[in-house]
Amino acid sequence: MKCNKKVLAFTLAATMLFGNVISVFADDMDESTTDNKITFESGGGKETTPPVDPEDPDVTITPDPDKEKPTDNTGELRLDVVPIFDFGTQQITTNTKNYFAELPVESVSSEEIPYYVQVTDVRGTGAGWSLTAKMTSQFSDGTHALTGAKINLSNVASEAQSGTTAPSGTYDGTLEYDAVDDTSVKIASAAVNEGMGVSAVRFGDTARYGSTLSADESVELTIPGEVQVYANTYKATIQWTLGATP
Repeated sequence: MKCNKKVLAFTLAATMLFGNVISVFADDMDESTTDNKITFESGGGKETTPPVDPEDPDVTITPDPDKEKPTDNTGELRLDVVPIFDFGTQQITTNTKNYFAELPVESVSSEEIPYYVQVTDVRGTGAGWSLTAKMTSQFSDGTHALTGAKINLSNVASEAQSGTTAPSGTYDGTLEYDAVDDTSVKIASAAVNEGMGVSAVRFGDTARYGSTLSADESVELTIPGEVQVYANTYKATIQWTLGATP
């Protein structure tokens, strides 16, 4: 019994002692908060953006130099990569024919990827943008033109890097040279708060990410049968334009 009394007395004494200490510390505490900050301005346009995978823009790639052209452009709103459509080597015929562009091959993985256009927007305004294209010259070997030849673009789609919103406007279209009416064809548009950072506008899908293959039939050249064709290489110029508003 005496032992219990001693324990009880010690417990009460400790409670009183440490209780007083805690009370003293609580009375002496003070708190304050601060609002810490970082300020962003427009990207300034001093850097270039490396080419990215058109189906997964979080991944950088080494593009096919014969079918995708890195522009090395700078600026707050810029084209990073534009396609070079290659329709291969074909036999001369007197019939109207459609030829699909041969797909680019990524230089490291040796995998086929879709043709694509890459856009970077580091203005920081969320104003949106538009992508258009037009043929500024007809297919020609320097002497003879493939009059009436046209390029059909289909299965247009877009992707953006993680954390950003891809352009919602994608449009199939036909590029056809007209010396009088050189109207551009809209390919894609990013609405307000879309297309910030890095975006890829591609022509079709491959099966690499579980999609149905369509890229191999998304860029198509049509040549009328009545055109005189010589055994030469024919080239046409496409102008890609990135506008600062949707």
